[in-house]
Amino acid sequence: DGTNVSANSNTVTAFTAIDGTVNASAMPDCATCDVVVATGGSLTVNANKTYNKVTVNPGGKLTLANGKTLTAPLTIESNGTNGTGTYVDENTGAGLPTITGTVQQYLTAGTDRTWWYLASPVTGASWTVFGTNKVGDYSESSRSYSSPFSGAETLEVGKGYVVKLDVAQTANVYKFENKVLNNGNFSIPLTRSVTGTLDNKRGFNLVGNPYPSYLNWDAAYADATNPAVNMRNAIWYRTY
Repeated sequence: DGTNVSANSNTVTAFTAIDGTVNASAMPDCATCDVVVATGGSLTVNANKTYNKVTVNPGGKLTLANGKTLTAPLTIESNGTNGTGTYVDENTGAGLPTITGTVQQYLTAGTDRTWWYLASPVTGASWTVFGTNKVGDYSESSRSYSSPFSGAETLEVGKGYVVKLDVAQTANVYKFENKVLNNGNFSIPLTRSVTGTLDNKRGFNLVGNPYPSYLNWDAAYADATNPAVNMRNAIWYRTY
């Protein structure tokens, strides 16, 4: 059934989802159980469940079905080989479930051109999650990367940030620890404050995926056909 069951001296039973799709309804409710979704595995919580903790390995997928709850701290892992695990919350409407946990993000080693664009997958994270590396935002009004933060800054949900790794920095896993994972709908204000037809950077805003999961860009862009939104459908990648 794609599930490996084992016990240890601490009386914690571990269920490991491996190479297949597993529904939680087929697993017992167990407040002393650790659940591990292995790389390539997929676990759907299609029934209300309580566990000691849940870990999604890099490349694993955890889905919380609409109308269901998961009571357990969650850790989503990331590495340089298998990427990052993903957690998809399918709940809609009022009374969204609250999941507290840790989301990891692997970033490669620093050089003089190692810049990353990213956003926080949790609420209330500090920019210090990236240690001594330089973190700042992109201002549409100045059309450039701002000076790195020098004081306390809380990362706003959905806002894109620029992380410049120190040249001496080795590859590392950065951790958004013990925070509430973002879910539900978010409205991210965009600006077009720069005027003049010769300014080719007017209207550019740096936004980011606010969720601890992959993002369906077609769904995020769906409202762009509304004349009040008037947003281009292009996605720009930084590749150098």
